[in-house]
Amino acid sequence: MNSFLPSIRVCGRFASRLLLACCAVVSLAGSLFAQSTFGTLLGTVHDGSGAVVAGAQLTLLNAGTNAALLGFSLAAAAIGWRPAASVSAVDAVPVSGPFSPAELKQFRALAPVDVHTHIFTADPSFLAMLQKFDLHILDILVVDDMEPGHSDLEKQKREAWNVVHASHGYASLCTSFDPYVFDQPDYATNAIRILNEDFARGAIAVKLWKSVGMEIKDQSGHYLMPDSPVF
Repeated sequence: MNSFLPSIRVCGRFASRLLLACCAVVSLAGSLFAQSTFGTLLGTVHDGSGAVVAGAQLTLLNAGTNAALLGFSLAAAAIGWRPAASVSAVDAVPVSGPFSPAELKQFRALAPVDVHTHIFTADPSFLAMLQKFDLHILDILVVDDMEPGHSDLEKQKREAWNVVHASHGYASLCTSFDPYVFDQPDYATNAIRILNEDFARGAIAVKLWKSVGMEIKDQSGHYLMPDSPVF
């Protein structure tokens, strides 16, 4: 099994910005979901006519204090993100323009990894950004009947594998299985077989979505838990 996860070294200036390096490609109007207080901002800025706004200036604000925490740009064709001088400073001023050669070298030296992404389009600009930043990602499959586009596991898997294969080693797959059909005959046997096939192809992890333990119930009305015998 191939692993892309290098050791992560901490650089004071860049460490707190690590998960925000993965910018651009899909519309900001799209749904972004996560299970933690960290995430990835993906997007392309459009004006009123629908045209892409190259190098649009964005500011990330602290909702509690309204302090500017980060300034960066989303470029249309080439990534133009640059960190603010100090993320922790209350009076941080957004800056524009790409990394300087020295900044890019320092950032790449972190061997950055984003371990929580849901990327299903092998967009050339996005893949070029991964190579530019030497940024590796874990592309996670999620089976969720309440989230549009996430109920079809096989479709997700095909699209995610396309991303992995086009990424030249910068993306790895976190596969999953469908818990909604847990009452089908030979469910566990079939799920394990499919997972083993995914691992044989290069997947490195399995995602168990929070529908298990919080949504799906068995015939007795009890929540299906991760330690259920059906698994």
